[in-house]
Amino acid sequence: MAKIKIERSNRQAAQFQTTPTSAAALPVFQIGNQVEAGFNAIGNSIKRVAEKTKAVEDRNNIHDLSIEALPAITDNYDKYNNSTNVADSLTFLQSLDIKNFDSLLKDQNKEVKDGFKTFLQKQQLQLFPKLKNEITARHIIKSKSTDDDLLNGYVKDMASPNGQDQFIGNQDFDSFFKDPKVQVRYSKKELTKKEKDFREKAFELQLINNARSGNIDLLNNNVRKDILSKVNPNRAKGILEALRNADNSFVAKQEQDIIFREKQNRDQKIANFSDLLVSLNNHRLNPTSETNANLPTLDDIYDARQSGAISNSQYETLLRFYSDAGTKLSDPVIEDIINSQFALADTFEKIDVLQESVNIDPNISANLSVDSIIRTNGLVKKYKENRTFAREHRDFLDLLKINTKKVSDQAMEIASVFGKSADFDQQVRANTIIKEFNRLTVDENYSPEQAYEEVINRLTKNELPELIDLPQPRSVKIIDFKEQLRNDPKGTFENMRKDVAINFKTTKNISQYKEDMKRIDRLEDVLGVRLSVFDKDLDGALGKKLKKDK
Repeated sequence: MAKIKIERSNRQAAQFQTTPTSAAALPVFQIGNQVEAGFNAIGNSIKRVAEKTKAVEDRNNIHDLSIEALPAITDNYDKYNNSTNVADSLTFLQSLDIKNFDSLLKDQNKEVKDGFKTFLQKQQLQLFPKLKNEITARHIIKSKSTDDDLLNGYVKDMASPNGQDQFIGNQDFDSFFKDPKVQVRYSKKELTKKEKDFREKAFELQLINNARSGNIDLLNNNVRKDILSKVNPNRAKGILEALRNADNSFVAKQEQDIIFREKQNRDQKIANFSDLLVSLNNHRLNPTSETNANLPTLDDIYDARQSGAISNSQYETLLRFYSDAGTKLSDPVIEDIINSQFALADTFEKIDVLQESVNIDPNISANLSVDSIIRTNGLVKKYKENRTFAREHRDFLDLLKINTKKVSDQAMEIASVFGKSADFDQQVRANTIIKEFNRLTVDENYSPEQAYEEVINRLTKNELPELIDLPQPRSVKIIDFKEQLRNDPKGTFENMRKDVAINFKTTKNISQYKEDMKRIDRLEDVLGVRLSVFDKDLDGALGKKLKKDK
């Protein structure tokens, strides 16, 4: 069996050595240093990140604050959109001082405040020059416009017929163009042109003023040639046309002045005549010490004629009234003509003609009583002062003529041609009722409607207005007026008023509403009069069946 030989080792055990104490020799210390260095690196990195983050946050805050401040900045800028005062641009600049934004920057750090200040400075640099230029431009435009207004005023004075005004105007004109402040606003060329243009204006206006005064004979060839030689050739035709118009205007104005003075003279004579007439009549109706003191003497009346205060015909009329104490009755035909004219008097011109006829025309005034003339003047005054009164008076006057079977004078003449005779007594009666109607409106200050309702009480059953003949309300439907009144006499008119009010809520037509209410009142009042005349006989009072007008 083979034998295993074990060889003995030649290696010897190492000798004991002391442990090394240097950092390099100690791994644990090496690791500690590495850890410390790592921590420092990490800290520096975090610090750098934090600084970057803060910078971003500061930038974002500045941006947000800038956006928040922009509306206020814009509003401040817009306040001076129409300004012409250059000092306003400095005021705007001051509004961009950071002190004005303290409330906005509260609790913000220094970096944010500095950044926002930089933003404001940029706004100042951008907006201040822009605003200043805009204001300056507007200032110049306004100044030039003011210059033109001043020069136009000087031109008017220069062209004035008054010598003193001309002198002052020329002085002001010359001083304007010598003013250094004015010379700064214009170039030399602009200023020269402006002076030339406005001197031409002054000359043209002087020509026109002379034409308006009738001092230029445009029919004279030499005059026209002289004018054309002194004006701008491009404007010569227009100037001549303006001069012709001014001359025609002068002639027309003269004619108008004559007419106006004549009217003034007539109006004054009518007023003087009326005052004297009223004084005479007041004493006649109520002879007291007071009315006697105001009573004109014959000498007063004579002096009024001699001075031209009244006409010869007015003088004769006053003498007649003075002698017969106004007892003379009016000619019914003349009174009827006057009433007819009132019914047609829908313009001031027609009223004036009527008044002049009554107060100046001897053929008319000689046939009228004192009362008739005074009452006519009173009606004329009311017609002129109140158009509503005039319209209503005409309407009710026409209605009275229908009620009283009033026949016109023309109809009476036609009847006589055919051998027929009109009822003269009826005509006199009709005139009497109409006269009372006018008296109530003038002397008692009744409205035409009130006066109408008063005088129809004097009418006979046959003369009384039928309800169907009266203007009907337009916004309600009347089916059977008789039947409604029989069932509910009191409530019928109230229901009609309610229906009108309901209709108004839909249509919103206030004029129709008011007119319909007035018509219902009239129907009710006339029915009341008819009931009185017919002794409360409802059927008789109602008359014909009443239906709504188509």
